[in-house]
Amino acid sequence: PAGFGPLGTRDGGPAPRLRFLRGVVMLLGYLVMEGCLHVSAQQQHVTDIGGHTSGSLGGLSATVDPRQLSDPLPWRGMPMVSLPTTVTFTPPSTVTFTTPAPPIMQMITTQPALAAVDVRSQLASESDEQVDRVDGEKEVEQEQKQSKNMEKQSTTLAATTTTTTTTTASPPLFLSPQRSAGGELPPKEQVSFVTTSTVHPSATSTRHASTTSSTSPLHTSTTHVHRKTSTDVAPSPPSKLRRGPRRLWRLPVSSEEPGKVFAAARRSGKFMPGKAFAYQSGPLPTNAWWQNFASAADPATLEGSIFQMPYVIMATSWAVHVMQPIMGHRHTQSYSRASGVSLGLQETRSVNGPMAEAWDELSLTLGWRGGGSWPLKVPLVRGSPYITAEYNGTSPRIASEQSLRLHEGTAFIVIDGKLQVCNDHTGLQGRVFSFDLMEPGSTWFVFAPDSPDANLTWRCQSSPFSLSATHPIHGAVRVALTNDCTTSSGSKHCEGSLNGENSSEYSKLLVQHAGIYPRSAEIDFSVDGNKGIVTWRWGVGILGGWQRRPLLLLAWPVHVPLFSAMDRGTIVSSAATPFRDVRGATMAVAADTWQMHYDLFPDVGLRSPRPIDERFRHRILQTLRGPLPALWNGALPDREFELPLMYELGVGDTYFSGQMVARLARLVSIAGELGESEEPYFADMVERLSLRVAAWLKMDSNTPFIYDKTWGGIISCGCYLGDCEGGCEPRCKNDQNASSSPEKCPAMNDAGLNFGNGVYNGHHFHYGYWIYAAAVLAKYNPKWERTWHHQILALVRDYANPSREDPSFPVVRHKDWFLGFSWADGLLTASANGANQESMSEAVNAYYAIYAYGAALEGKVDFADDLKDFGRIWMAMEAHGAETYWHVRHKSQVYTNSDFPHHMVGIFSDHAATQVSGRHDYEASGVHLLPFTPAAEEYLKKADWVQEHFKVYKETCAKEAECANSWQWSLCLEQAVLDQSLALQCLDALPLDAFSTSNAAACGNSMTSSLYWVATRPAAPTVVVAEGDVPSARPPPRYVDPAPVQPMPGQQIPQLPPNVGPGPGAAQPGALPPASAHGEVEPCAAGESVLCPGSGDRCAGEQCCADGTTCPSAVSDFTGCIKGKALDCTATLAAQNITTALAGAVLQRFRSSGVAASSFSLG
Repeated sequence: PAGFGPLGTRDGGPAPRLRFLRGVVMLLGYLVMEGCLHVSAQQQHVTDIGGHTSGSLGGLSATVDPRQLSDPLPWRGMPMVSLPTTVTFTPPSTVTFTTPAPPIMQMITTQPALAAVDVRSQLASESDEQVDRVDGEKEVEQEQKQSKNMEKQSTTLAATTTTTTTTTASPPLFLSPQRSAGGELPPKEQVSFVTTSTVHPSATSTRHASTTSSTSPLHTSTTHVHRKTSTDVAPSPPSKLRRGPRRLWRLPVSSEEPGKVFAAARRSGKFMPGKAFAYQSGPLPTNAWWQNFASAADPATLEGSIFQMPYVIMATSWAVHVMQPIMGHRHTQSYSRASGVSLGLQETRSVNGPMAEAWDELSLTLGWRGGGSWPLKVPLVRGSPYITAEYNGTSPRIASEQSLRLHEGTAFIVIDGKLQVCNDHTGLQGRVFSFDLMEPGSTWFVFAPDSPDANLTWRCQSSPFSLSATHPIHGAVRVALTNDCTTSSGSKHCEGSLNGENSSEYSKLLVQHAGIYPRSAEIDFSVDGNKGIVTWRWGVGILGGWQRRPLLLLAWPVHVPLFSAMDRGTIVSSAATPFRDVRGATMAVAADTWQMHYDLFPDVGLRSPRPIDERFRHRILQTLRGPLPALWNGALPDREFELPLMYELGVGDTYFSGQMVARLARLVSIAGELGESEEPYFADMVERLSLRVAAWLKMDSNTPFIYDKTWGGIISCGCYLGDCEGGCEPRCKNDQNASSSPEKCPAMNDAGLNFGNGVYNGHHFHYGYWIYAAAVLAKYNPKWERTWHHQILALVRDYANPSREDPSFPVVRHKDWFLGFSWADGLLTASANGANQESMSEAVNAYYAIYAYGAALEGKVDFADDLKDFGRIWMAMEAHGAETYWHVRHKSQVYTNSDFPHHMVGIFSDHAATQVSGRHDYEASGVHLLPFTPAAEEYLKKADWVQEHFKVYKETCAKEAECANSWQWSLCLEQAVLDQSLALQCLDALPLDAFSTSNAAACGNSMTSSLYWVATRPAAPTVVVAEGDVPSARPPPRYVDPAPVQPMPGQQIPQLPPNVGPGPGAAQPGALPPASAHGEVEPCAAGESVLCPGSGDRCAGEQCCADGTTCPSAVSDFTGCIKGKALDCTATLAAQNITTALAGAVLQRFRSSGVAASSFSLG
């Protein structure tokens, strides 16, 4: 057909017909992949618990898995075997999907979608004549060969591609109004509620749901789904077939049972899963944003509340109580049950709840169970300005402890835009209800469905307020706060905030988007060079009778900077929301998909993004090898560093031991980068590191790791140190049977042991150090890594498991996906302040370790590329969270120095930003700076904050003598971001035991590592600061070798002249070399062969010059070299092209106006 352009053909031969068929398939695949397969304006999308979207039109239905829409290449590297080819529809209630593929379709669709897209792009660029010259037989043969390449990998998958789902749909359920611009309600739309379930054989389910079957009419389905097991063949996605975003596949990194590499135990007594997990099995979350609810003895208390954002939710035996946070100072908030509303059941029949019915990264569904079904479900989705309850044959009730506002002595409620008297005698009918509560001065909306027979009535009580349905419903009811200062504009919580402003625009917005609600969510990750993209999609439910509109959600200051310019167009800036909390003021966003864009840490392996400044090389070697003392044990250099005996033997805690193991690993990595890997001392360091890590990983370790089968995690057994006053080797005085009976490990019941490791406090802090050490060993002792591979992966999976399909561990244990950062505390989070985290720098380091381990395994294991990019994305998310909520500036969208009188938040929790009680300011600063690895660049890359914080940190440290003996080193290294020379002077002034293993503040760092950090800093940035602050830039540092390097036996040290700083006329650091004798930069096109600056070597496009700089003709976004461009010839050409184009446009404009070109000139 002519409409298909180059995909169509003009002759009828076999090859053109095949090309046409292939073109049709590829076009349909392209439309699905781009999310553009819209059935019609009448199409309505609904989802089941798993987040699969279905649509219906004209008696037919189609199903699309949102996971397959994660990026422009959703099936990259996977066989395309999930396209449904048979659809059976039996009106009015049953839909059956069957997915066998005919032989010719199998031949085409079992090729990777990537190949299809590439062919499609190629065909689109060729002329019809070129297409017709393709030999038909050769084309068929080529396709068959490509198909055979995937045959072995797709055999198992193809055998399981038939997925049949039968769903019984109820009559129209969710029918609600849509208020038009004029305020009138549009006609009702009768929309059938259909749920379907299809699962791509290789996809990863990210929604954890109760395994108990339900007879609810809302979700009556029978699904036969093949789940991936350890015997399945999952082909690894090709990583470098084309440029552009690469999707990260959320597959398990290992199928090894952790109980086979570590002893396994089940808990009894303390710290058992509570009522919230009554119907759940498998790995359970321990650090989720809603962990308060799961850990509290009674969820209907302040300690059991859930900060859903924007609401605080308290779940009772019959309802959820919805409260708005009330700001005190800008860094604290409170909430009151008396000022909220309840949404729940009217009748108090025998229901059991609340429980965690299902959850994923961005949502938690609370459920109340009774009679073999779920009479009430409440999906709590982060960022939703509505709270929704789904009823299954039960009667809704909305209530408050407050009374309605009176108007001339009478209580009114607004129904569909009309005032109605609220009394207990008159039945009320409508779909949009609004009411004002007297004491808190707030206005709320209720969005109600129509019953099928349109006879649903409500009873209204004014004091205390309640709105109760007169009979059961099958459908959803939603509540939303639209204004919190309606009648109390003088209240304390209304002062100095957006609250109390005219809420008419926001009210209209709530009504417009109330017909579609989120029920679940899914997250996808993709990487394009040094850019990371995190995509959020939601499974939705629909209220019948409403128009299909985008989801309405709220964004906080942590989100908006990550939106692209196009995505920021979805922000409804004209509608001021009533929400401001400790995380900042909210903005309304109308969009079905969110994408967050992150700048990623460069893919440089274990190195720093910049090479070592040669002026520092000798000094680093002198500290590492000698003769200079390394300030840890008298005159010993760092190559002699050794752990304390207890940690050598695997005795004690996993935190400080992990710091010191990572310290030794850092020394190995730096020595290797300095070219010392052939030296005898280097081999000794590697052997020492191998033995020290193995002492903790072996199953019979003195303090063994054990697998907790109850929650699904790796914990340390714990160690009560034996005290023999130096008369014996360090040992644990635990129960002697603990090694053979891990249930007797002290960590099982002692939450205070090992910083709470046994109850999942700070696992990412602890294990990040161990994974980093394993990464270094994977590079320099790969045989050792292969021996301990499964033990290391068990620790990786404990806190950084990317896949829901891993049957042994929860997904990325600590991560709060909505906010981007992690929560450190685990099973003891049941407190009024909620979850919290302190050391953000160690959280960044934890995910850096995941990257480092993946980078060290690159080319050796299939998952290495994904693992390192997961680490980079999660590290960027953590750093961005720190930048938003932990780093305090003079001007901030969240809080300022006047509201929070510190430049560093000590602990950030659900409801407060605080300093640690009893700590000095310098201690809080120091804790948030360690460790200084290359990952610290992500944490300290904002120079304006570093300027402000360093000044205060220096002042507070100078006031306390103890700071110089403990945290001074971290002050020096922060100063290096601003000035290398002064940082070096600061290090030289440290005491002789600054890095002693007995110094808890510095035992994880070393003098060699400190010098490396200083030597790899970029040029000091120019920052505008307030008068009296630290200068924004310093003169180039001067460094003089205090003594020559002492060579090891048999080694020749090249003699390099000492660098005493630039002399007169010397090029300043960062200055570009002259491009030519005339001082001009010759223009070039991207990819053109050009000379590398300062040498006779040539490069072209995305290549690196010998000195590590990027080729001058590389495209602007290429970041694959150690250094950026020293010279950019493409920018010159681009500027010339722009000038030429502008000149041409001006000439054309004047010519069209009749003005002679010679009458003006262009400068």
